[in-house]
Amino acid sequence: MGQFQQEVMRWNRQINLVSRKDTMARTAGLIGQCRDAWVALDEVEGLSSAREHCWGYFDLGSGGGLPGFVWHQLLASRLPLLKTWLVEPREKRAWFLERLNKITPDHPVHVWNARWGETPTVADFPLTRALVSMKALRLPDPVVLAGLNQALGERALPEGGAVVIARFYPPRQKWSEALVAELEIPSEPLVVAGARCVPQRQQVVSPKSTSPAAASLVLSTYKVSS
Repeated sequence: MGQFQQEVMRWNRQINLVSRKDTMARTAGLIGQCRDAWVALDEVEGLSSAREHCWGYFDLGSGGGLPGFVWHQLLASRLPLLKTWLVEPREKRAWFLERLNKITPDHPVHVWNARWGETPTVADFPLTRALVSMKALRLPDPVVLAGLNQALGERALPEGGAVVIARFYPPRQKWSEALVAELEIPSEPLVVAGARCVPQRQQVVSPKSTSPAAASLVLSTYKVSS
């Protein structure tokens, strides 16, 4: 994470990855928030114990790699069958994300310089589970899953597979009643690449404290059924 922080600091003035005021402290704080959110995600979804599954991780609007690159490193250290796609429509930020592969050459990320729903398709990787994350984006689940449908092409998730949508809201953008109404989980199954994704639950799993520094992590979980 130290090398990642150095890269953010190095390129922030040219690309505006994080705030230019107190950049070092803000970057360290954001990395800490991402780590804490990942711990909460892992506790609920048991990612560390799902080593036998082929995981596809998609981070939408990756920007400076928070949480996408941070979560990629944490996931790659535990899941041997993992591929990560960072989706970023802004060209300079996509270039920065590509550059991060110098830090983790053994576990590279794939960067799509595109909008979600207009991406290329996953090639030659038999996903059985998908994790889709986004920071402060207000994309409802049907839109998120429609984009996943585009990314998977004709490669359907197998029965018993799962899709987890993780919404990560920084402290100033906490999960609220307005967002609950706007981003409520659908009541009926949605089709992704020909497979029925049955909604299971939507839950706020973080913050676990009332501290104003705590971030909100909201998970929507779907199971694949025939």
